[in-house]
Amino acid sequence: MMFSSSKNKAKYFLFGLIFVYSVNFIGAINSGEIISCIYVLFNLRKIALSNEIKILIKVSLFYVLIIVISDIYNSNSLYNSLKGAFTPILILVTIIFLINFFTNKRKEFIIFLIGCIFSQIFNIILFSDLLLDPENPWKWGLGLNIFFLIYLFEIFNEKKFSSLKIIIINVTFIIISLSFASRAISIIVLLSTFFYFITNFNKNILKSFVFKSTFFLFPILIFSLILSLSLTANLTSKFSLFKNLNQKNQMQISEDVNIIFSARPEYLIYTTVFAEKPFLGHGSYPKDINFYYTNLLNNYLYDNYLTTNLPAQKYFNDSNKEIPTHSYIFESLISHGALSLIYWLFITYFFISIYVKNSSNMNYFFHVKIITFCYSLFFSPLAYAERLNIELLMCLLFIFYLERNNKNEF
Repeated sequence: MMFSSSKNKAKYFLFGLIFVYSVNFIGAINSGEIISCIYVLFNLRKIALSNEIKILIKVSLFYVLIIVISDIYNSNSLYNSLKGAFTPILILVTIIFLINFFTNKRKEFIIFLIGCIFSQIFNIILFSDLLLDPENPWKWGLGLNIFFLIYLFEIFNEKKFSSLKIIIINVTFIIISLSFASRAISIIVLLSTFFYFITNFNKNILKSFVFKSTFFLFPILIFSLILSLSLTANLTSKFSLFKNLNQKNQMQISEDVNIIFSARPEYLIYTTVFAEKPFLGHGSYPKDINFYYTNLLNNYLYDNYLTTNLPAQKYFNDSNKEIPTHSYIFESLISHGALSLIYWLFITYFFISIYVKNSSNMNYFFHVKIITFCYSLFFSPLAYAERLNIELLMCLLFIFYLERNNKNEF
């Protein structure tokens, strides 16, 4: 019996290992997304759809329509148009597969998630030379995945860590991350720790964010807190342990520009780019023709002594340079216009509404995943790995907090 149980766990763990493997087919795609497409295609009549998923289908198809219209209007290439349109479709199909496959299998889903994260850790270690900074894998995924893994084991063991243990683990990770000049990991861990403890202290403290008229104020609150924390960047300057971080901060600190906008300079041109085509956007993966926006951005950084590169010097040989974006939301707005925001509003409402209703009873893992999503809304591009994060988080929340309640709360 024990052997059978171990064999069953190994099966879901191995499934997680192969699920996140990426291949190139009209852009990068996870093997799990391919599996999901095949499963949904051959089980179309058998698939159970909750009210929430039915709404997600409608919103996703609406988003695809917006993408198609935007790409036709901008005379976009077929290749970029297919990549753009397939993004919400792949997210939708993978969510449908995961929810159907793991219905009433909470423990198995956690084992599957552990397999997914182990696979990502292996990829980072084995192929670190492909990272943007090969000498700092901690910053480019290793650190946060190890952190996730620790708290997944907490859920797997069905025993919450004590408050003291959480503080020790999280403070340790913040210090390690700062020593590797990873401000993002440090901010995510700090904010998720803060919300974990305040929601445990006061169960109703996030109640005001539960409504359709107020839910998006929560991500805006996270954005505001990140901006506020950025003002404390100089606090680490007295510690030699944070030498790399301090050098990075000094390069990006300016009297005129907040360090967040120096680190994510795309914010300096978002309004300009969006204002040019606010309704239909610039199309999927829009080209930066003659490097106009890249030049605009780099000139600004150069003039404010935030870069030593001459304007556009490093872009001359990059014929495929796209308009600079580094945010789920702004990437969507710039590519496909104002109506594309409806899609992200729905995804965000799904996550935030479940979170604020259940936050006081959630394991810490749920807190850090929600804060990571809010951070990514404003500061991360929607690459294939980010698609996977959305798909897995949607399934996680559904299985743990909606599966037992069939009422439509949307």
